[in-house]
Order: sequence, then structure tokens, then C-alpha cells
Amino acid sequence: MPETITLWPSTDQNQLVDTIAEANRDNKEICLMPGRHLTKPGIRNRIAIGKNGLIIKGTLSTGELSSIQRPSNAIDPDRSDSNHGLFFIPAKPLDKDWASVTQWRTHRTVNATTGAVASYKYAVILRGKIRIENIQVDCNMGNQGLPAVMPSAKIEHSAMIAFSGQKYANSAYPNKFIFMGFESVTINNVRTIRGGYADDIWISRGYFRPNIGKVIINKVTSKNRVNQKRATITFSGLTQKAEITNCNIYKLEAEEASARWDELPGPPITASNKYSFWKLRNVTCERLDLAAKGKAIFMDADKVRSTVSTNIYQLGGKIQNSVFQMLPVPTPLNRLNDLVFRRVNWVFTAFRNVKGNFIGLSPRPQYGETCSATFIDNTFKVRGSLVTDAETEWHSLVETENSPLAGNSVDLTFRNCRYDGRFGVAEKTVIGKLICRGKYKFRKADFNGISVDEALFVKSTATIATIAGTVHITIP
Repeated sequence: MPETITLWPSTDQNQLVDTIAEANRDNKEICLMPGRHLTKPGIRNRIAIGKNGLIIKGTLSTGELSSIQRPSNAIDPDRSDSNHGLFFIPAKPLDKDWASVTQWRTHRTVNATTGAVASYKYAVILRGKIRIENIQVDCNMGNQGLPAVMPSAKIEHSAMIAFSGQKYANSAYPNKFIFMGFESVTINNVRTIRGGYADDIWISRGYFRPNIGKVIINKVTSKNRVNQKRATITFSGLTQKAEITNCNIYKLEAEEASARWDELPGPPITASNKYSFWKLRNVTCERLDLAAKGKAIFMDADKVRSTVSTNIYQLGGKIQNSVFQMLPVPTPLNRLNDLVFRRVNWVFTAFRNVKGNFIGLSPRPQYGETCSATFIDNTFKVRGSLVTDAETEWHSLVETENSPLAGNSVDLTFRNCRYDGRFGVAEKTVIGKLICRGKYKFRKADFNGISVDEALFVKSTATIATIAGTVHITIP
């Protein structure tokens, strides 16, 4: 076991960061005593962590809290972005690390304007483990002198606790780089308070793959958020594995849009690293927003609940035993990658779009790739009254749109599902309005005795056949 540095509360804004540097250097563990431990104000502050890693433990129980707090008025309103609380990056590689690389990979980039091709050599090294547990994270965003309404671009990167990989150069190795990432980051039994404007916990971008080997987040809660901008936990850069369990938070977000996973610099693609693999268990959040460019996330989720809004984009894998609340707007499920929803309850709020229609789920293909999903034992329920008048075309629980781009199609299967009883029965209502090219399957018995023509509005060019109790629809 490493030696322990016992850190008492202080008004010294350097004490915590200095102790972190000491603990990493000397391979010691930090024990935060109950009270406030202040972060160091500044723009783009980074804390480099070497191979010894870092362990910070506190006390998180009633009346006895170890709290990491951003000082009041620590953010300059005129330079409000990138004012981090604690932002951890891997320390630069040593000379022996550079010398140890025996096989350099090549990364090529193409200038979108000129078409010019550039390339460089690189290697990826993951090392160092960070563990933070039993603490309160006080973002203190209510005491920064910031306006209640503020453009996101002016502050959205001022995360409280952040992690990312880092790219390093060495003059002795021209046009060669080493990407350094943490082996793992663990956050356990942490409560965030007074968040807003920026993320409470942020996995930032390293612009390589994987940004971090594994992120484990367990028993995180959030309270007293100042505003709705950003999230409790955000992944802007993807990790090879993410395990999020037993959390009750404001928002969980993934937003990697800088590059496709398989196009980032990284090790050769194999079955074990083809995706960023996520495991979610017992996660409740007001807002769930998962999106990653390039169908990058492969999900294994069980008992996930959103209470306000849900956005799922380009995911593969499975989500089961979950409840998703929807905002009163159509819910796009864009470019899903063979995602299986099993025993999922979808709860919509009645609304009317500009055409007077209610639309529930809207699976959509993009970029010439199929949107593929299977819904097994799902329930689709709409809260509130559906208003139908002369303007209304069709109210639908599931709607796909015409998508002219070549290759765009859907592959959707619905089996043993329960649909809101008003759809397919009331005037101008259908379970599915199906326009997009692709293949659809519905279990006929799920229509509860109404005919296929009553249950579904299908593009006129479609072929429809019922085989062994399943309605097969193909739209060319």
C-alpha cells in the first residue's frame, strides 16, 4: 500500500494542486480530511500525471464531507472559457519511451480545401491510473459572477474535473509523435453540486484512439445545478471501455464528433477495439444524450432511466429494462448500428408539429448507411391528448422519412410490442408511417386485431407480405 498524505482543509489555492504533484511524484495516496479543498484558478491549467498515477480519497457521509471546491469568483467573465477546476493529462514520455518504440504507425490527413495530403508517424502509450473516491465536487458555479444567460462557447469548456490524453513531440524525432493516455480513470462515490455552464466531470478529447483505456464511474450523484448547460458527465473523447453504474445525475452525454473512431490515430483495428465499449447499469438521469461519430459506441445497457429527454445516435449493442422519457418533439434515432431495445418503455408527451402531427420515434439513416434496430417487448405510450383536426395528416408512434441519398435505408424489427391503444383506432392515427427505403417487420398480433392497413401507413411502392404471423414490408 502506498504511503498516505493527509490533507487538511485550507484557503490556500495552491495546496491541493501542489499535493497532487507530490503524491504522483512520490507514489503516495492523498487523504482529504473533511472540509473545503480549493482548486487553483487559471486558464487552461493542466495537471500532468506520470506512471505512478494518483489516488485521492475523502470522506462522504452525513455531516462529514471532503469537498473539492472551485473558489468563488475564480472565473474571469471576460475570459470565461477553459477555466478548469482540476484537468488531468498524462505526463510527457521519457527519452526511454521514445527509444523503446520499435514500430511507428503512419497517420495521413487530407486538407478539405486543397486536397493536399500530409502524414506523420506516431505511437500510443497508455499508463497511469487515477482514482478519485468518497468526495464532494463543488463546481460553485453560482458564485462566479457570471450572467444567468451566457453563450455556451464562452464557458462550456470550464469543466470542474477533466481528463484527456495528450500528443507529444520530440525534436530528436522529427515528424513523429507519441500519444499518451491514462490506463484507467475511476470515479467512485462522488457527489457533484452547483454545476452549470460547463461539465462537472469531463472526458475531453485526445484526438487519438483510445483517449483513455478504461473509465469506471460508480455512485455519482448531482444536485443543485445552476443552469442546464452541459452535463454532469460528458464524454467528448471516447475511451476504449466505459463502465457507468449506480448513478443518479442531471445529464449523461457523449458528443464525439471530431472524427470517426476508426479514422483516429491508434492501434490496428481488431475485434477488441473496433468500438468504444460501454456498460451501463442502474443509471438514472434527467437527460440522456449519446452520440458519437462513425457508429463508434457499442452499448451494453441495463436499467437506464431518463426522466426528461432522450437522444440516441449511432449506437450499436443492446439496451434493456429501461424507461425513456421524450421531449414534446419527434425523437430521432439516427443511424443506429443493429441496436437492440429489449423491454424498453418509451414515454412521449403529446404535441403537434407545424403540420399538426404527432410523431414519436423517427429512425433515420445517414451518410449512405443503414439505420438498423430491433424492438423486442417494448411499450410505446403517449401522455396527454392528441389533437386531430383538418390540418392533421397522420399521428404516428413510429415514422420514417424519405431519404434520397443512395445507400440510405432502414432495417427495423418490432416484436411483442405494446402500442398506445389510440393509434390505428382513432381517426388519422397509425402505429407506423413508413416512407424510407428499407425493410420493416411487425408482429401482426401486436396490432390487437386491427388490420395492417389500419395500423400502418406505408409508401405506395412497398411490397407487403404476412408470413408466419409477421408482417414483412419492403420499400424500394
